[in-house]
Amino acid sequence: MNKFYRVIFILFVMLFFPIITIASIKGTVYSKGNNSPLMGATITLPEQNISVQTDFEGRFFIPNSLQGTYLINIKALGHDEFNGVVTTYSGVDYNIGKISLATTYNRLFYRLSLSYNPTCSPTPTGYKTIEYALNYGVSAKFQLGYNFYKHLAILAGIKYNYTWGNENCNDGTNATLTQQYAGILANLAYLIPVKNVVIEPYIGLHVNYYIQSKVDFKNSEGNATLDYLSINNKRLYPGYHAGLGLTFNRFYLGGEFGMDFERNYLETSPPTLSHQTHSTRPVKLNKFEYSVSIGYEF
Repeated sequence: MNKFYRVIFILFVMLFFPIITIASIKGTVYSKGNNSPLMGATITLPEQNISVQTDFEGRFFIPNSLQGTYLINIKALGHDEFNGVVTTYSGVDYNIGKISLATTYNRLFYRLSLSYNPTCSPTPTGYKTIEYALNYGVSAKFQLGYNFYKHLAILAGIKYNYTWGNENCNDGTNATLTQQYAGILANLAYLIPVKNVVIEPYIGLHVNYYIQSKVDFKNSEGNATLDYLSINNKRLYPGYHAGLGLTFNRFYLGGEFGMDFERNYLETSPPTLSHQTHSTRPVKLNKFEYSVSIGYEF
């Protein structure tokens, strides 16, 4: 009789309190392009709301999956998405094996970045001479990229820059440069996936519109004078640039060098002031800049 009640109790528990069993899933994610492990790939079981990432060797482990058959999704930056089905059993480590993801083509992405860019700009150092001085600048940039063929991508974007700096002149005055410009840009990039990093060398063209660019002077006592120089205000300047970027898990780090095609005009304003050059025509000068950027891809 006791045995009968024990069986009834077990059947009751199994019917109204089903036993939840736990399983585990593991595997390795590789890049098909160079057969290297992918770090930072995201593995998701959407039905269980579980998500993990691969380690330095491309390995992942999900220790607390429920027993059963579930969808699995694998994503990695710069690679095709993987969708599949896994079946797990209680207490068993299910090894999904090696998953190779192809490099993504026809990929549309957005990049927002902030830059620090020291700029070599014309700064007056005396009544007769104009020299380059290292100034400081910050800029914001938004780009839209399209990976259109194998490793090739085009990027188009807009940027805004603010530059400032000062230099002591030979005559004892101090010259302060302030500059603002907005621009459009277009890049041609070659994307090279190396393990978990995408290396991006690129070349490009830009057109900058100088909103404000001038040099103000202060005398040796620090008082402002009426003298100033107007540099390439309200003008469009096309130019070129080249750089190298690194993308890791959607974070971007890049460096760039650029210069305008046309030489920048430096004019004394008004023309009767002492800080004018001894020439009847505006002095032409080049401006080039370096930048270091950090950003994020969407």
